[in-house]
Amino acid sequence: IILLFILMSSISCKKEWFDYTNKYTGNFEFTVNYSYHDPVTNKSGSTTYVYNGKIKRIKRGWIKIKYGGKTNDFFDVPIDKKGNFSEGYRNGSFSDENNLTIDYRTGGLGGGGYYDIIGVRR
Repeated sequence: IILLFILMSSISCKKEWFDYTNKYTGNFEFTVNYSYHDPVTNKSGSTTYVYNGKIKRIKRGWIKIKYGGKTNDFFDVPIDKKGNFSEGYRNGSFSDENNLTIDYRTGGLGGGGYYDIIGVRR
């Protein structure tokens, strides 16, 4: 009876023993190339910084990418089995489980910020 109970409880649990997003999670070093343009003032600039960030699984098929030190330097995206994601102005892909590139844009109407991000697993 005990064996039957254990077997039934393990079958009925909705645990996901493997989710393809798990292979894309972990600690990453992100090199962030940021540039901006303000069409009103016609000012532009750019900077590059390196940040030790993290990619976490949120739920099946979704990851959170924390690529910088500010509280808003992250985003949540759906990711496919091949390691590609695209949502709004956020596009990226893993070339393998240890390397990814991200193109990310903020703003609009000829202005805003542009992020070219390279992530390498630490």
